Amino acid sequence: MSFVHEIRVRYGEVDLQRVVFNAHWLAYVDDAFTRFLDHLGFGVDAIDRHGFDAMVVHAELDWRGAASFDDRIGLEVGIARLGASSFDLCVVCRVGGRIVVVAQLTYVAVPPGEARSVAIPAAVRAAFEQHPLVAPDPDGRRAARAGADGP
Repeated sequence: MSFVHEIRVRYGEVDLQRVVFNAHWLAYVDDAFTRFLDHLGFGVDAIDRHGFDAMVVHAELDWRGAASFDDRIGLEVGIARLGASSFDLCVVCRVGGRIVVVAQLTYVAVPPGEARSVAIPAAVRAAFEQHPLVAPDPDGRRAARAGADGP
């Protein structure tokens, strides 16, 4: 099952090269994750009820193209890895079907308002399991980089 959030690029998000400035991509991804959680029933209003929040501990973005002013970006969101207390979120960003950015973020589950890790609640885990998404690697860049870093 796929979840896609759409963002339309605003004028102030474009740099002198006439493309979305790099720092905006993490904000787009964060917005898409928030909407994904809303879609699953774990939005901001449900954080305390479920005792679930998440903090980013690692973020990686691969640029494969560009987005410009007024482009509509479709951000496909899913879970690439699900651990006991952490998970990897994958977000594939497309403009007109063309992949422009692939983001992979590692989050740790935390109680609301705290910074200690806890197990991902069963209800959240079950919802995440319905939304798998593996980062596409059509040109082998991720695999080559992983090989260069060693086993």
